[in-house]
Amino acid sequence: MLVIGVRPGEVVRISRRATGTIIEKDGRDGQKIRSLRFTAYGKRRYLTLGAVSAAQAERELQQILTDVEQGSWRAPHELASRRRSSPTGFRALAEEWWSATTPTIAPATQRGYRWRLDRHLLPYFADLRLEEITSEAIERYIAGKLSEPQPLSAGSINTTVTLLGAVLESAVERALIARNPVRPRRPRLPEAKPERNHLESAAQIEVLLQAASELDHAAAPAPVTSSVWRCSPR
Repeated sequence: MLVIGVRPGEVVRISRRATGTIIEKDGRDGQKIRSLRFTAYGKRRYLTLGAVSAAQAERELQQILTDVEQGSWRAPHELASRRRSSPTGFRALAEEWWSATTPTIAPATQRGYRWRLDRHLLPYFADLRLEEITSEAIERYIAGKLSEPQPLSAGSINTTVTLLGAVLESAVERALIARNPVRPRRPRLPEAKPERNHLESAAQIEVLLQAASELDHAAAPAPVTSSVWRCSPR
């Protein structure tokens, strides 16, 4: 934040956009080792990513810069100190989140959340450390769900990922992880929309009504006729 004096007693605060660069070095095995250099909270920072692709490094840099501008970025050593006294696995975090959230939601919502946790999220993420739940890990989870013999619908998979994001957001708030891999909002699976038939003209509506009238007429029961038997007096 840059503070510029305008008049005595007045200041204008101008936010500086966070910037950074990607540094590449050749590794011993010929792979590119990529690192990030950026400024956060008045200090120059350096973060080694390892043998990741250029696209992955760019995504990581942009996410870090966004976190810095929002004030939510934490240095790895700060996160490590928090983790020593806090749960580092997804199972422990999910159960703590569940205990804190349950009193605030309706019973029907509780059942839905619990089913998504027990049936879908915990079987896949329970044994992972929080820092291992990356965007790539979430993509693998989605791919696994789609390949199941009886896969969930796209909408149902999206709701499980949304719940995963809610749980991980509590880790961000407690500085257990630097950012939530589900946010900013990842692209959702496209959901099938029901097809709807539209009548485009008055003529089509008239034809439809005429056809319905003919069907009603054909289905109507035949009129009942009564026979009167007359007896002649003997």
